[in-house]
Amino acid sequence: IPYDKFGESLPGERFIEQAAAGLQTTVVDLARFVAAGVKRNGAVNTKILKAETIQAMQTPQTASPTYGLGYDLTTINDRHFAGHTGANSGWMSGFLSNPEKGTGIVVLTNADNGQYVNAYLTCLYRRSEGALQSGTRCRRAAYPALLTTWRAGGPDQLLEKYAELRADSVHFSSAAGHLIFAGVALTQLTPARNDDAIKILTAATALFPREASAFENLADALIAKGDTARAIENYKRTVELDPKNDHVPQTLKKLLQK
Repeated sequence: IPYDKFGESLPGERFIEQAAAGLQTTVVDLARFVAAGVKRNGAVNTKILKAETIQAMQTPQTASPTYGLGYDLTTINDRHFAGHTGANSGWMSGFLSNPEKGTGIVVLTNADNGQYVNAYLTCLYRRSEGALQSGTRCRRAAYPALLTTWRAGGPDQLLEKYAELRADSVHFSSAAGHLIFAGVALTQLTPARNDDAIKILTAATALFPREASAFENLADALIAKGDTARAIENYKRTVELDPKNDHVPQTLKKLLQK
């Protein structure tokens, strides 16, 4: 069953495209695919594909130096990785491998927030491969936990949860964006939820008074509510913090002309 960012179940979509979006697999089968593209005992398995074919797939083929034939290619601390990710409504999948060492990881999730699980697990994998600098931490994202907390208890509980996760910087990443994204996500629900979004985004402006996006998104939510005066105040603050913002001044001009 697929789930949205709030943990609500979604209808299972089916796609007629068999290669891009419609292909279905399991962790085991995708792991077999990954294993077919990495070396074992110093050589790749050539039962299905020739060694030169695998090499071509994992070599940049376009103007982009980070994309081969179906593989995203990255190099970190002289470790070369090949992988790919994909996502659609209610699911996210990904794999990452170190072809030279013959290792890899496969992550399949059934939720819109699956990319955060993937990011955390692949960080742990890269660290195990020695691809991260000493002392680099792999931390879970606060954002998914904030949304599930809101669903269970409301905006006040979400803000309490954020304070808790922010205090635990060893295990959680709780930058300003996580709180702001949570507020923005609520604006995408019914108008009745807009007040919750305003409360969360107002808290974000207080916690991060130099974060222009907090003020901009709060202003957007206030416009949706019909509170033009407060929206103008927050749009003005956005421009002060981010003079290079090219669309807020236009919005602000239209509001002031009314």
